Amino acid sequence: MKITMKLLSVLIAASMVIALSSATNMQQPNPIGNWKVVSDYAPEGFQTSKVTISKEEDNFLVEMNFEEIGYKIKGEKVSFTDGIFKFNLYVEGEDVIITMKFNGEDKLVGTASTSGGEIPLEANRIKQ
Repeated sequence: MKITMKLLSVLIAASMVIALSSATNMQQPNPIGNWKVVSDYAPEGFQTSKVTISKEEDNFLVEMNFEEIGYKIKGEKVSFTDGIFKFNLYVEGEDVIITMKFNGEDKLVGTASTSGGEIPLEANRIKQ
């Protein structure tokens, strides 16, 4: 009986270790590439943009191109942790915080936090 309980305990512990290691080894989607961002509630001229996300050494780089008004803005404080992509933009005197997470491999959803409130965003990967 004691051997059976010990064996059962070892099997449960081993299965927990395997489950945890496989969960931590799951790869998160890759944000690098070109994206089309749409926000119906953003001010005029800022409702659509093309975003380029790249990586240099261990740092992500972001550039948003608002073609309609001719603005190209580089993101600052860029991070990608636990599937959440976050960066700041300095737009017309205001610091805007963009936070997005993956909804599938080729779609991001999130918000732009401004002094006027949060604006919903959606981004779709531009296939080359």
